[in-house]
Amino acid sequence: MSTDSSPLSSILPEIQTAFNSFGAFFVIHFGNRPWALACDIYLHAEDSDSGCRNVMLACTRGDDEHVGVDVHEHLDLLMEGCRSWTLMEKLVRFLTCNVRDTMFCLAHGRHCRFLEVDVDNSGFPCVDWSPSGLQLGVFGPTFTVLLTLCAWHRSRRTKIVFMENVPEFEVSVLEHLMGDLFTIHVFYLEPADVGREDLSRMRLLVMMLLKGALVMLRVV
Repeated sequence: MSTDSSPLSSILPEIQTAFNSFGAFFVIHFGNRPWALACDIYLHAEDSDSGCRNVMLACTRGDDEHVGVDVHEHLDLLMEGCRSWTLMEKLVRFLTCNVRDTMFCLAHGRHCRFLEVDVDNSGFPCVDWSPSGLQLGVFGPTFTVLLTLCAWHRSRRTKIVFMENVPEFEVSVLEHLMGDLFTIHVFYLEPADVGREDLSRMRLLVMMLLKGALVMLRVV
């Protein structure tokens, strides 16, 4: 890959480290300072029990690492009654509302600014696509998390976005939501591909590259 700032090769080890944590709902940010590492961890509201919070808080260090309560807080949108909205209502409201750059941070006990970044590696809830769930897809209760992440990246024009989920996830959803701004590449990975031969859990990794900012030269 070729970028318009520092060589991406310098941060590939950190990206591979991020891939080793399949299934976690986290975001690792490589900020515009340049390529400095910061870590923002979002807790989905339905999963933010005390045990989960304590583990994530124990991993944070310094002023550049944040733990948010709910990724939905990035949107200037009243979420009350959201589950009764039609799919089209969700799409219109989530993708046209104002996107905030601050949210309450558990690590610092105040509202913190979540930095715009060059590279974002994210996982979002898989229950709506997983065979172990109801497979409701875009009609499921956690689809709004994906919509929120998409709204953030559309508004911030993140250069490189990695999204991880189960192989059953419908990539066409991201193609429709993000294809006008991003070139989308799809990979199906086994944990053994990143050094975890003890696990057998295939995952889907989608790489989205901001059009006009960089291009794929070869598969890393």
